[in-house]
Amino acid sequence: MNILTKSALGKRKYLLVIMLIIVIAMISTTTSVLAWEPLGNARWGGVNPLYYYINCESPSSTAWSLSASTWNNAGTPAHFTSNVMFYKVYLSAYASAPGGWDGVTYVYAQGLFIQSTVSYLDTCDTDSYPLAKRMSVSGHELGHVLSLNEEISPPNVLMNPGTNIRYGVYGIYAPQQDDINGVNYLY
Repeated sequence: MNILTKSALGKRKYLLVIMLIIVIAMISTTTSVLAWEPLGNARWGGVNPLYYYINCESPSSTAWSLSASTWNNAGTPAHFTSNVMFYKVYLSAYASAPGGWDGVTYVYAQGLFIQSTVSYLDTCDTDSYPLAKRMSVSGHELGHVLSLNEEISPPNVLMNPGTNIRYGVYGIYAPQQDDINGVNYLY
């Protein structure tokens, strides 16, 4: 009887070790297909054209316009078009508090479809930024408009939430391939 117990225990240990090896092999060979992350389940019904309205003065309005152009030239189906009458994307700027956020986007959805978005640059911080750094913030916010979420891996993407990393370390102010892949997948 003692031999049977040891034999059964040995089989259990053997099966446990085999299962552990299989799990480790599965984890170590799994790769992430997408580095970008969707913002949620909601998407625009169509992104060509995506009408926007800029309601602020320069230098913020310049950053918004140039960032819309960089997204338009990025090779995605999304195309931002200025239209003061039929816009769904509202872009503006206001003074919040120094050292807080430098940009923010609010997405309004009904079911699975985005109805409108409102994005702001915080002029307390961004007015002192050079144009390219301000574009890094506005371009990042337009990524949220297109349903992209924050992304820290890889760090050298427009959707990295840290302006001091995204622009300060990598100099990014326009969509990178990972950002483009995300929008192309979503639309």
